[in-house]
Amino acid sequence: MKTMLEALDIRSLVRKEDLQPTVILLAAAIMTTLQRTFGSLDAARRFFPGCDGMTASLFMFSTAFVLFGAIPMLVVLNVFGEDPAEYGLRLGDWKFGLRATGQLLPLIACTLLYPASVNPEIRQAFPFAPEAGRSPGAFLMFQAPRGILFYTAWEFFFRGFILFGLRRYVGDWMAICIQTIPQCLWH
Repeated sequence: MKTMLEALDIRSLVRKEDLQPTVILLAAAIMTTLQRTFGSLDAARRFFPGCDGMTASLFMFSTAFVLFGAIPMLVVLNVFGEDPAEYGLRLGDWKFGLRATGQLLPLIACTLLYPASVNPEIRQAFPFAPEAGRSPGAFLMFQAPRGILFYTAWEFFFRGFILFGLRRYVGDWMAICIQTIPQCLWH
């Protein structure tokens, strides 16, 4: 007796040359949905009643790392058989990056961060973990996992896996537009 997958012959639905963009587009929808449904702050509070903001945030950062970082990396390595550097996972021009960050940070702080910090709607939603503001150590205990787990995976998934994974099929501008859609929807 044939298995269901054999009977459906799923492989015949996608041409070999379309496998990579199909996997990337499906992953964009599936991973963002899973993270918002099962990896969010609200999900952490459902799964772990009574947890504080730091614990809920660490849960969200960790699930994002798995769904946006680890799983797509395994797909790149084991399904596509490609080098992660092709998906932007490399240092690049880090000296320019440090210089540009140092020069633009004051501008960003003045034009975006300060006005946002006094906006009542923003203040109601952030910070995720009010406990993080109690001491410099607590702040670092919040920001380190946020940067390492959440934002590293976030950048790899949207700017690496989706953008670089699709650009050879649809071109640079269309790949930018496509990766922007799930990123905006996640927000």
